[in-house]
Formats: sequence, structure tokens, C-alpha cells
Amino acid sequence: MCLQEHRLKVYKQSLELVLENYYKVCQDVPLPLLKLLTPHMESVLHYLQPGVSTLNWSSMNIDAYLHQVHSANARLKEIVDGVKEVISKNIEKKIDEIRRVILFDKKLATSRVWNIEEFVEEEVKSMSLQGRRVHDMVKDVENSLQVMRWQ
Repeated sequence: MCLQEHRLKVYKQSLELVLENYYKVCQDVPLPLLKLLTPHMESVLHYLQPGVSTLNWSSMNIDAYLHQVHSANARLKEIVDGVKEVISKNIEKKIDEIRRVILFDKKLATSRVWNIEEFVEEEVKSMSLQGRRVHDMVKDVENSLQVMRWQ
């Protein structure tokens, strides 16, 4: 009897831990990405479902159930962590760089006395160069978003 009581306590603690971990991972999902990650969160709920509907304390396959749910939780956490890493290292970093780009080159404009045609020509060149730089950074952000979408 004592052995069975211990086993049931371990199962209860394991189930509580799995649920606690699931809720922690779900709370860690950035709000703007909730819709994107909902299918992954629902996948874990799919694995939790037998515990709600078919398993009971005397079921023989509680260990396998706990392993499956724990693995599903670990995959969800890996996806959420990966998405957050892409956001912080790629997207936010590039957006900050884009914010700092200055299209009008004040140093160039004040470096000498210009006639209007030369000034316009040089500033257009400078702005085109900066515009290409911004375009490349926007493409990097788009590529990062595509990577996130397929995780």
C-alpha cells in the first residue's frame, strides 16, 4: 500500500509539474505572436487530453503519457525560445539599425560650398546608398519573419 501511495504521489507531482511548465511556456509567448504559436500550444493540449478523458490513477500507461506530454511541452518551449531569439537577435536588432539610419548626409551638405546641381546629385547618391542599406535590412527582417513562420 505504501509503495502504491508513493507512486501515486509521484504521478500527481509529475502531472502538476507538466501543467505548470505548460502554463509558463504559454505565458512566455509574446502577445503579437500568440496567433502564430496557437497551433503549437494546442498540440500540447492534444497530448494532455488523454489525462482528462481516459487515464485514471490505476492506468498502466501513465508513465508513457507523462513522457509524451513532457516531450510535447519541451518541443513547445524550444519553438517559443527559438522565436523569441529570432525576434531579439534579428528583428529587433535590424529595426534599431533602421531607426538610426539618416538619409540626409549633413556632413556632406556642410563640407563645402555647393552649386545646386552638384549638391542635389551628391545628396541623391548618398540617399540612394542609405536607401539600399535600409532595403537590405528590411529584407533581413522579412527573412527572419519567414524563418519564424516555418518553425
